[in-house]
Amino acid sequence: MTARPQTPHAANRGYRAAGAMLGLLFLASGLYVALTASADWLALATAAALAILGCNLLYAACMGRTSWLGKLGPLP
Repeated sequence: MTARPQTPHAANRGYRAAGAMLGLLFLASGLYVALTASADWLALATAAALAILGCNLLYAACMGRTSWLGKLGPLP
């Protein structure tokens, strides 16, 4: 049998494209919530969290690294 290459999954082109699309979705959702929600602190905190996670996913996809959501491990 042949050995599989030991490249991390973050270097995979499809994984990076999916991460970038999810990052754009999170960033757009965060901006939408920030611009349309009332001045409630919970809504603004949620918008900030979505925008930060989206930016991190985009950065990780561009650099070929693992994002913060990817470091959470396998979830059930």
